[in-house]
Amino acid sequence: MCKKSINNIIKKTKKRFDKKCFNVELERKIKENQVNYQVEYLMEKNEDPCKKNDHKYAMRVYWENNYGNSKYCIIIGQNPSLSRSIKKSEYHVDDTNWNIIKILRKKGYKGYIMLNTFSTINPSGSSINAPASQDNSTNVEISKYIIKKMRHLDIIIACTQNNYVAEDYIDMLNCKFKSRLKKMVYNNVVISHFSTIVLNRNKILKNIKNIQIIKATIEKTNNNCKIKF
Repeated sequence: MCKKSINNIIKKTKKRFDKKCFNVELERKIKENQVNYQVEYLMEKNEDPCKKNDHKYAMRVYWENNYGNSKYCIIIGQNPSLSRSIKKSEYHVDDTNWNIIKILRKKGYKGYIMLNTFSTINPSGSSINAPASQDNSTNVEISKYIIKKMRHLDIIIACTQNNYVAEDYIDMLNCKFKSRLKKMVYNNVVISHFSTIVLNRNKILKNIKNIQIIKATIEKTNNNCKIKF
């Protein structure tokens, strides 16, 4: 993926869909090592990634500047969580994304683009139980535009199989981008939830080298739309 495409994708999407984007430089420790990373948010105008029920359409996270030769991917989550404040520094990614950073850095990636089947910020994905009542069309169109533009990037599914996902979003992925879908597996079990509690319970963060990224197929399981791999 060329440097120009990676650097400008959020800005191009902002212009096309009349949204806002902003970039923040952050730092946080992984064990004793300081990690400098940047996050670029794509949102509705006058909305904020730290506010519940606002809309976050995309998030580019990157930790190295060598974009021309960088290894990137697209991550698909269920819905965005609240950004965090750490030591008076705002707009840090939530713990789920921090765990994704840990894994992808170990796997040689330099950054990723985070998309979600829903755009509404909610710290509890399990509370989303009426997806049919949400107008998700803008989120689907924005994701489709970004995924199409980033046509060389793998799409890694990071949705828990226990929570509801957006049916129109899953239909879009299966219709347009089925051949690019990937999943992470550990000891032949799909990692579908990246919370610290789940990953530590299974000792995954201590054994990142044993995680595999392999081809995935996803299907809907019922009318309210949960997925299975």
